[in-house]
Amino acid sequence: MPVEFLTDVHLERYGRFQGDPTPFQLAEYFVLTPRDLVIIADLRFDHTRLGFALQLCTLRFLGTFLLDPTDVPALVLRVLCEQLGLSDASSLPRYFERRTTPFDHQLLIRSHLGYHAFGGLELLKFLRWLYARVRLDDERPIALFDRCTEYLSTRHVLLPGASVLARVIMKFRDHAARHLYLILERRLTEGQKTALEAHLTLSEGSHRTPYERLRFPPSTTSHIGMNAALERILAIRAMGVRDVNLNDIPEVRQAALSRHAEKTNAGTLARLARPRRLATLLCYLQQLEKSATDDALTIFDALMNSWRLNAERQQKKKRLRTLEDLDDAALLIADALEVLFEEDVPDVDMVVLP
Repeated sequence: MPVEFLTDVHLERYGRFQGDPTPFQLAEYFVLTPRDLVIIADLRFDHTRLGFALQLCTLRFLGTFLLDPTDVPALVLRVLCEQLGLSDASSLPRYFERRTTPFDHQLLIRSHLGYHAFGGLELLKFLRWLYARVRLDDERPIALFDRCTEYLSTRHVLLPGASVLARVIMKFRDHAARHLYLILERRLTEGQKTALEAHLTLSEGSHRTPYERLRFPPSTTSHIGMNAALERILAIRAMGVRDVNLNDIPEVRQAALSRHAEKTNAGTLARLARPRRLATLLCYLQQLEKSATDDALTIFDALMNSWRLNAERQQKKKRLRTLEDLDDAALLIADALEVLFEEDVPDVDMVVLP
């Protein structure tokens, strides 16, 4: 099974040291505890004590043992030597003279730190966690790989080989995807399946499939565009899949299938396996109806705003045409008020309008 999603950076970083540990990491993972020192004190030679301490701290920091236990930064060796009272690490090669010693120590270290092998009950728990995660989410394989590494380290499970973990991830992602396709296919009637298949088929006298005609919204903001948007919604609803219940399907999984349909073409969709093709079209059309409704509302809002602005412009023009009459009336009222308040004009000369 292909594991090409693993980049060179991931392969180089997985289960290995990446330069010198930080001061915080040194304090957290490379300071020998009193329990560590009790076990190390039972070892007879300097090289065995250093080799044991090195493997112990490596497991604590990386979550796995190194194929070459000496493939560590010089800073790590120096810190361990200082704690063990050794002047340097020159005696370390003797640790590997007896080939079984490092492996015997690994078993003791695993027991001491509470680490489990990648198998048995811990493997079963991991697979259940992984299966639940791939069913509920659509994480990229590389992101899921990092989450699996974090999960195993947190659970004190020895990290497997990078390719082993990658193959498990891909297998479970594919299995969860196929299971989802079958679930969605079974919810469709034969009539709905036929309608979805026809969505990718050219009708007689047409140069585009319904899929190609409906995927893009109208481009004009006018009554013509509004009519086209409404017709688009009706055409999508005519597919007859809007009432298929997908409430129990994670929205992330639905969105992933819908995005795949958006980014591909009718020919590519038609070549998919039938369960995947039907599942993809089902999620896509349900999502497309929502977006088509949003498109229609956007056009409607734009039309209403355009008509409002046009009405305001017409009202402004009408008001400008009546300003001259308003000015004459205002001057007449001003003259009348001036006469009304003139003290030299007798009240008998005032004319009261009915």
